[in-house]
Amino acid sequence: MASSDRSQQGSGNVVEVAIAIIRRGSELLICQRKADAVLGGYWEFPGGKIDPHELPPAAAEREALEELDVIVRATETLAPITHTYDHATIRLTPILCDYLSGDPKPLGCATFRWVPVSALSDYPFPPANAPLLKELLTRFN
Repeated sequence: MASSDRSQQGSGNVVEVAIAIIRRGSELLICQRKADAVLGGYWEFPGGKIDPHELPPAAAEREALEELDVIVRATETLAPITHTYDHATIRLTPILCDYLSGDPKPLGCATFRWVPVSALSDYPFPPANAPLLKELLTRFN
């Protein structure tokens, strides 16, 4: 689990990513990566690269709109998670978001689902998400 710890050792390029943990009642919105994408087929929370001069909460709100056509409001920033894959080192900044409006559409993903937090373990997520999934289960169950 050393590669998923919350601190970054050494130097190099780190891809800064904001992910939106979108809550609607007792469910979270997850989406499946397109098969031809990096880490294709895995499930994830919507998100993407943080633009220069953009704060993570704004990036999470923007990505939810771009990927799923839903409007959300960022409410809390969780501790970042740094993980090194073969292809890149990423720093995920999870943002808790309230669902406001919009019927989700798979604009930037293969498909999506609203799932209870307790069912997250039924979906394969990329390894970088392991500490986040554990935190969400503890926080919302």
